[in-house]
Amino acid sequence: MNRIKSIICLVVLACLMLPTTAGAYDLMLDGIYYDLKDGQAIVTNNGQSNCYSGDIVIPESVTSGDKTYPVTAIGKNAFMLCVSLANVTLPSTVTSIGDNAFAKCSVLSSIELPDALKQIGRYAFTMCDNITQVTIPDSVTSIGQQAFYACTALETLAIGKSVTTIGENAFDMNFQMRTLIWNAKRCLSAGTLTTTGIDSVAIGDEVEVIPERFLTSSRITHVALPSSVTSIGAEAFFDCTRLASIVIPNSVTSIGDYCFYRCTSLASVVLGNSLKTIGVAAFENCSSLSRIVIPNSVTRIEDYAFEDCGRLASAVIGRGITSIGYLIFYGCSQLTSVTCSAAVPPSVDDSGLFDNMGYYAHATLHVLPESFQAYQSANPWKQFSQILGDAIGDIPGDVNGDGEVTVADANNVVVIIINGGSGGHTRLPANDSEASTADTNGDGEVNIADINMILDHILNHR
Repeated sequence: MNRIKSIICLVVLACLMLPTTAGAYDLMLDGIYYDLKDGQAIVTNNGQSNCYSGDIVIPESVTSGDKTYPVTAIGKNAFMLCVSLANVTLPSTVTSIGDNAFAKCSVLSSIELPDALKQIGRYAFTMCDNITQVTIPDSVTSIGQQAFYACTALETLAIGKSVTTIGENAFDMNFQMRTLIWNAKRCLSAGTLTTTGIDSVAIGDEVEVIPERFLTSSRITHVALPSSVTSIGAEAFFDCTRLASIVIPNSVTSIGDYCFYRCTSLASVVLGNSLKTIGVAAFENCSSLSRIVIPNSVTRIEDYAFEDCGRLASAVIGRGITSIGYLIFYGCSQLTSVTCSAAVPPSVDDSGLFDNMGYYAHATLHVLPESFQAYQSANPWKQFSQILGDAIGDIPGDVNGDGEVTVADANNVVVIIINGGSGGHTRLPANDSEASTADTNGDGEVNIADINMILDHILNHR
């Protein structure tokens, strides 16, 4: 893989060295070259490599003849290969930075992006290997392919609220990056933040989407997801091998394919009670996971969702499940207890739950007493050598639907209260069966009284 990336790097560098058109500019003023077009000035170059050096301050406007032009853009290739360029001050009027604009400016140590900036082009800062910090302002909506590729000294990256598009490998090969601050509300793809060194991630409290290919890091141990998040994209935490625990907020409705793939240290997973779907191989190779509770809100578990979770011993599937994909417990050789609280046996794609028929022999299936006969005659559920009708239906305080009332349920009530707003309580929405489970005293509100009732239950049933 490293060899492939090195080849890519060389190809990119070769592309950057393509000649530009000599002397193709309209104005030179104070050592800075401009194209004048449609009443605006665009910073360019004089067609020669390394035509800028030292410190450059770009003005907000320039005058040619009797006309003044606002400087609105840094043009394509404008500072490309200016290996003696030390610092650039951009004016507040700049709204776009073109392709290759600062590519291979190897001495450039910092860049402050203006608040009016909307777009950052492809390869714009690629191989600027002296920049240590980048803050993408809230005004930026798109970041191009490989825009900050191989910025080898980059340690801190902050992404603003309005970013919706990030090109492929935009921040790849930045092996010194340690801190990521993410405020993009609705970005669907992070363009592969594959940097093994990140050990600190701060996600803003307005973020609604954790994008596809969000993060790959061998150092990150903890990520806090805010209650604003509604979906987690495919491969979002792919190969985060030291991530130890994750709490999915109650606001999240979907977890994407391969989301936590090969998170081999992931031992604790709490799934929120608004979750509807769990994607293909979402928790594949989470080899430290020993127990999973699927909340009542989940209706579909996709193929291979828990494949090769070698330590998984207990799985609880909530009452809302209607369909299950191929071999969701593929390779789960230690799974000895499966609870399914659905009154009607959910359909399972043809290959069944396990890849080895022997696994059905040493796992016990727990179902509701009234559903015992139905599971005994339904495929593949009837394959279990032991089926017990001892699962418990809805009980007050069992917020997470695992058949027990524990401190975990009290914690879930706390989350519901926090998400409900001010005043330390929240009135139940109409037809919200999940929140009503947390209303243990049946007064139509979720508040501290419900937490106290759960704790009383725990203390009195030890």
